[in-house]
Amino acid sequence: MKVIFPPGQRSNYFDRNAVTKAISGATSTGPGSAPTIRWTYTVPAAKKYALNTLACRNVRQDIGTVTAAQTFIAVTPAGGAITNLCTLSNYALERGAVGQADFSGGLVFMTGAVITANTSDNSATGNTEHNYSMTGLEFDA
Repeated sequence: MKVIFPPGQRSNYFDRNAVTKAISGATSTGPGSAPTIRWTYTVPAAKKYALNTLACRNVRQDIGTVTAAQTFIAVTPAGGAITNLCTLSNYALERGAVGQADFSGGLVFMTGAVITANTSDNSATGNTEHNYSMTGLEFDA
């Protein structure tokens, strides 16, 4: 449904050529895995991005040492500094230990913002499964 506004007012973002953007991924890391970018989304020119949900999850597949396995999603606004939106550190030592962090809200990112999903595992032993996802709405700026 298209909403008509009086002259001089802008329509709501969901009426401005909105397209749902959903990105997800999963990977398994072994001990000593350096921080690695798993996927990247850049807000295109003349667009904005309304973030709806983020999810980070990791599961220890084997017994690990006390250092952290991390799953995190970060944003770098155009001309700005990187900021973590969702960070999950799993220090558990037992097999099957699950960590999960979810976010839902109404953050809006401008043209040029870069959102990345990242993983790392500083353990000396053990493997970790990572899951990371994001959904939102891309629309005309």
